[in-house]
Formats: sequence, C-alpha cells, structure tokens
Amino acid sequence: MKKRKAFNFAEVSIAILIIAILSSFIYVQFFDVEAKAEEITCIANRRSLKASYYRTLLEDYSFKDAMTYILSEISGVKDQTITETSASCKGLCPSGGIVEARSKNEGKGLSISCSKHEIRGPSVASDLTPGEVIDGFTSMIKDPNSTIAQYIAIKSKGNRFDINSGGSNYAPDITAELSELLGIDMSKVSWRVWWNKATGKCNVFYTLSDISSMKANDTITVYKYNGGDVGVKSPTIVKGTATVAYDSKNGFNKISGSTFVPDEQ
Repeated sequence: MKKRKAFNFAEVSIAILIIAILSSFIYVQFFDVEAKAEEITCIANRRSLKASYYRTLLEDYSFKDAMTYILSEISGVKDQTITETSASCKGLCPSGGIVEARSKNEGKGLSISCSKHEIRGPSVASDLTPGEVIDGFTSMIKDPNSTIAQYIAIKSKGNRFDINSGGSNYAPDITAELSELLGIDMSKVSWRVWWNKATGKCNVFYTLSDISSMKANDTITVYKYNGGDVGVKSPTIVKGTATVAYDSKNGFNKISGSTFVPDEQ
C-alpha cells in the first residue's frame, strides 16, 4: 500500500493564510453589524430625548429644568452637565459617545448631536431616488419620537397646515433627522409638507434646488408625493414643476404647491 505524503511547510502556510483571511472578513462583517446596531440605538435615543423635550414645552419648562427632569428619568445616564442653554451626558450612546443638546430659538427648538455618530459619507441628495426621499419623510411622520410627528401632534389650529424647510423652529431639526435617516446631507434640499388632520394623510413636495436665495416665481423641478389629495386612491410620486413663493409673514421662500404642474407622461 502506498504511504500518504504529509503536507509540507508551504502547503500548511497557505492553509493558515487562507483561514486567517476568511477569519478577518468574518470579524470585519461582525464589527460592522455591531457598530451599525449601536448607531441605530443612539439615533433612537436622541429622537426620544428630543420628543420628551418638545412635550415639556406644553408645560412651560425652562430648558435647564426640562433637561434636568428628562435626564433624571432615563436609566444609565451619567456625567451630566446642564446649563441654561446646553446639556451633555454619557449613557445614551452605546458606543460611549457624548450626547449634547443645545437650545435654539429661545428654547423653542433643540439640536442634538453625538460625538461618535454624525452624518457620514460623501454621497449627495441627487444620488437618492424620489422614493427613498419620500420614504424618509413618511417614516418620520409615523415615528412618534420624530420632530415632524411632534409638530403634527401639538399643531391644533385648522384641519390643514404645512411646514417648510425655510422655517427656523422645527424645520432645521426635521432636515437634520432626515439627513441622519438617509445617511446623506439634505441641508440644501428644499421641502414642504402639507398635513390633513381630517384624513391623517400628507402631501410632500421637495426639490434638489436650494430655493433660499431664489426670487419669487422662479420655476423649479419638484417631486410631489400625493398622500392626501382628494380623489387619489393610492399614494403616488409625481415629477413636475412649481414656482418659488415668498412667505412674507415668516420671512422665507417656500415651494408653491398650488402652482405644481406634473410633467407630461
């Protein structure tokens, strides 16, 4: 019987190298999944913190009193530093990041950041499909802890109202949350959301153009999400054109929804 030849040093070395390479791939993938899970948790905790803060606005809390109360109710929070206009702590970010909240517009607005998790990547808004942008808006509307859901909840006058990207109170936070959700900087994207309280549905207009410095009646390319129009059987996304309108009461440009004209199909 022929005796089996043993593996030589080169063959063993190659086998060990292959195993090491495969192991490194598995480790990297596991690390990426774990890091992503921690980032998602951090985002959710920051949204919850922001939602809790907006609820305190209904009870006339000062920023300092509101943050002191809110953070005292959250388990695991430590190393708190709270002033009249800012608050920071550890424990909300599972990656060990320091979460900082800052008062805006005399306490009517709030910005929250994490030292570990910020907007990532070189991608731009034009890389997204219209469906991805609209999905971002609709998912935030359904999330009770999002800023736009909080805005809808406390808005009490009239059956229909809107919010625009040019606003100074809630709009910056909504844009920041949309950027965080999509992983792309959306600060140069202009948008407008109409909400129908009677139907519980919304229409969303957005354009890749930054309309803040445009003139009234300038024409722009717009995507419109028909989620609450009378006669619309199911939500649709339509591309078309609209004009820029100047809101003299609030001092910013906005998309004129009434001038929207769909492209010819």
